[in-house]
Amino acid sequence: MKKTVKALVAGLVLAISGTAAAFDCKAPVKILLTNDDGYQAPGIEALQSAFTKAGFDVTMIAPDKNNSGVSTALNFGKVAVTKDAEHKIYAVGGTPATSVLLGVTGILGPDHRPDLIVSGINEGANIGPATPISGTVGATVAGVQLLQPPVPGLAFSTDLPTKGNPRDPQNLEHFAQVAEFATRLIARLRDEGCATGRIMKPREILNVNYPALPPALVKGVKAAVQGQSSYFNISFQETAPGEYTAPFKRVTPGPDVEDSDTTLFGEGYITVAPLDGDYTAPENAVPRAGLQRGLKDLKP
Repeated sequence: MKKTVKALVAGLVLAISGTAAAFDCKAPVKILLTNDDGYQAPGIEALQSAFTKAGFDVTMIAPDKNNSGVSTALNFGKVAVTKDAEHKIYAVGGTPATSVLLGVTGILGPDHRPDLIVSGINEGANIGPATPISGTVGATVAGVQLLQPPVPGLAFSTDLPTKGNPRDPQNLEHFAQVAEFATRLIARLRDEGCATGRIMKPREILNVNYPALPPALVKGVKAAVQGQSSYFNISFQETAPGEYTAPFKRVTPGPDVEDSDTTLFGEGYITVAPLDGDYTAPENAVPRAGLQRGLKDLKP
């Protein structure tokens, strides 16, 4: 059944009234599941299967087609939604961020507010400079920055063992392994939430990247920071009159900041980088006092 949902937008913020309720660790973890590869992608299917088996309360609200690289882009106006009530799946004619905001405010509502936004599993790592342009990560940023009260989130991404079809048997097995890790991570957050009364901090995002390795060959799990050295190159070239394309080319990253997710991921670790969607430059990068001095004599 197809229906049209009107996204009610005030300025750039979609909000619902009220305050975040204390986390109920005796109830199933309520998860809004989304991605940027589309609701029929094998990565999100792997998460839905693993989460359901674990007893989590999962509702999939995800784009109806691929939306890679759209960051936190939003759709304004009317957004079409196709509902599969039996399997709790909503295919949204919009971006990942739109799916999250529409899902929380228009579909689930205050009585079914999720404990977590979970996005992924993306086909391809979202580390270093890829992080802010990722639609997978952007969905979780929308949850902490544009919802009131915010909903914390986790973004899961992985490189695939084999190139080509993501549904190759080896890739499907890998997605299942990443989904099992995601389930264990959320179960640990749930158990810790029983003691603290919250499953995560309200504005916290965990950006998780899993290397293209079987579990036995993964070196471990490391807390990381977003890397600054790029591992890819995008260069547009004219391929036909008036037409340009930019193939994604991997390059060897250069020296990076300490505990960089790019470096650790390349060494074979699962990286977990805490984010909050705040793009303000840190004081050691752009001192505000110096910036203010530079602005002192600038007239309006």
